[in-house]
Amino acid sequence: MLASESLWVGTAGTVVLWAMSSSLSMMLAALFAAGSLSNNTTLRVAARVGVNFTRGVPTSLFVIAAGIGMTRLVAAPSLPVIFPGTAPTFQHVAWGIVLALALGSAGHLRRSLDLPAPHWAATGSSRREF
Repeated sequence: MLASESLWVGTAGTVVLWAMSSSLSMMLAALFAAGSLSNNTTLRVAARVGVNFTRGVPTSLFVIAAGIGMTRLVAAPSLPVIFPGTAPTFQHVAWGIVLALALGSAGHLRRSLDLPAPHWAATGSSRREF
């Protein structure tokens, strides 16, 4: 394989990884947001714990843990092969890294979904803390 071909294959794999992890991260952030607005106390607390956990643990630690953990598993033949340049026997590792990147970004994305309070509500008891 020529160097330029391998560059394009690597770029395509990165784009697929980014697109999948960011899409999944947005879905997880929406779930965190819905949970934090719930009237159910257990669900609201679980969403808050999830956001704080995913914001508190570095994303690189999630990725390393997923990579090490997934290499110890036997390859799952039912997973689709969608990551260019990744051998079929390592597709499950790429899927694990996608999940880890999504989880590491979901809490930060959830916090970025918070709307700023109006200037008159920024101080006082009406300010809501997520």
